[in-house]
Amino acid sequence: MIEELVAALKITRENLRACQGTIHLAGGFDPAYVEDAQAAMKLAGAAMAKVTR
Repeated sequence: MIEELVAALKITRENLRACQGTIHLAGGFDPAYVEDAQAAMKLAGAAMAKVTR
């Protein structure tokens, strides 16, 4: 079960990163728009680091 959750977090984190890249390339967006996504990626990375040690 933990392996599946880690896999889901990895996919979600990559999708959020791709969305941020698109927003950045499109320009004209307030950087605050992606603050929640950045916070979520940071939490996901920390959680994955704990279970993949």
